[in-house]
Amino acid sequence: MTNRSILAGFRVSQFDFRHDGRQPVMPVFVGAPEYASAFSLIQTIALVDTGSTMTLVSSAIVRQLELMPLGKRQVIGIHGNANKWEYRFRLALTQTDDMNGSMVPFFLADEILGADFEKLSQFDVLIGMDVLSKGTLTIRPDGTGSFRV
Repeated sequence: MTNRSILAGFRVSQFDFRHDGRQPVMPVFVGAPEYASAFSLIQTIALVDTGSTMTLVSSAIVRQLELMPLGKRQVIGIHGNANKWEYRFRLALTQTDDMNGSMVPFFLADEILGADFEKLSQFDVLIGMDVLSKGTLTIRPDGTGSFRV
């Protein structure tokens, strides 16, 4: 797979985000995997986390989307080691529609295989290097950034 094919039905695009010098965040949509019987999307804020090797979703998102656990996986984080449930889910990055200002989701071509975490902050998603390594991440000193795929 090339970087140009990461988005389903979309070639190359840039997704802009903001940061406060410490935390780069971007709006995203999270959805159940393709095999789920009911397809629903949850719009939320994701932390762009270059220190994470995998993308994580909060337990609240897991419950809302009724994701099915696939098994346990060891996750090493800032709070130590833990065995966490592993899930498949869809992740969509967003762009603002120039016509009406609404957020338009662009789904990554592949489902994400990630784990859950207990939400301790404002973020329901941590975007890890499993996603970020598929494109070019730029963080600028003016409080903005972009992810280009």
